Amino acid sequence: MLLVPFAFAGSLTIQGDAARVNEAALRADVAPYAFDTVVLIDTTKPTLAGLSADAAALKTSEHVLVIAVDPEDRHTDVVFGSGVGVAAGDFDDVREAGNDAFKAGKWTDGVAAIAASAASPTHWAALERTATTYALWAIIGGIAILSFATRGRGGRFGRSPPGGGYAGDWESGGGGSDVGGGDSGHSGGSW
Repeated sequence: MLLVPFAFAGSLTIQGDAARVNEAALRADVAPYAFDTVVLIDTTKPTLAGLSADAAALKTSEHVLVIAVDPEDRHTDVVFGSGVGVAAGDFDDVREAGNDAFKAGKWTDGVAAIAASAASPTHWAALERTATTYALWAIIGGIAILSFATRGRGGRFGRSPPGGGYAGDWESGGGGSDVGGGDSGHSGGSW
């Protein structure tokens, strides 16, 4: 059961040499995704580091996937907002999804393949686990609030045991989860 609602259609922004891609086709491709897509087609940066820096600057929220392509120097950088839902271990696989199309000079197909890979249902399991984790923490938080609210009102936690302290005191060893809805980061490489 997927607990994360996808309530909006993804938007598309193209920067740089937009003439290399079919904007209408890309817009139709990314519209169903639950994240916004920014495409940068840039031939002015001779290094992957330069392309990566420009791509990183275009990440305006955690629900953005930035796909930067340098057709002349054969570099691709993909920046993932954590809201896109891609785990860090999958970054390179998502970026490489467009390589075959890029090698054939099909820029629209390559960008569409990367976006489709990022939106793949294989990443939804991580989102579901995260939503479940948040729901559990919300329930635990609600119980904690109720227990503190009943202190001093004759509730179970309102009486002090012999020796002081509260009957409801406990130690916690931290919390949180190492499972995220997605990691924020990027993957860059050449093809």
